[in-house]
Amino acid sequence: MRERQDRKRASIEARHGPGLTVSLSNPIDPFAVTLWFESSTPWTPDAADLLDGVLTAWFLLGRLGGFNSSNLQLSRGDGIAARSYDAALLPSASLATLHDCGEVETQGTLARASVNLGTADELALDVLANALGTLARDAVPALTRFVVGGDRPEWPAPRREDGGNEGGAGGPLPRDY
Repeated sequence: MRERQDRKRASIEARHGPGLTVSLSNPIDPFAVTLWFESSTPWTPDAADLLDGVLTAWFLLGRLGGFNSSNLQLSRGDGIAARSYDAALLPSASLATLHDCGEVETQGTLARASVNLGTADELALDVLANALGTLARDAVPALTRFVVGGDRPEWPAPRREDGGNEGGAGGPLPRDY
């Protein structure tokens, strides 16, 4: 299987370039995560708006409980061929929600946004990485890297008065939707 993935990756890179690199910083506090986006050129207002649009859509799906891997009924078993969906399991989706997402900030070739993943699980980050990969391929080819968590010495995350990150226990400063 690994060989098949390597061949597929090589074929995609030959057609579209190396694509987006995704990495995770450890440890990650799910209630205060800074998402970092690196570009090979300085961020333009149009590119930042596209990135902000992707994050807004991602956040809204997450706020509605869309990232709950414990309720993936169609991707398990018979998939859509089963043609039934157990609606009794839907209330559990509300238990896996994103809580807050700050606005995209840019500085040169870096962009960042703070999020509070709340009770959403890792599926949320997989979905975002997939969307960003398409964004990098189709609309913002300068987007080269997506990093979940961590701090940057050249642009430290804002600090609260209590010494924590701005996106600490209370989450990032929310934006109006």
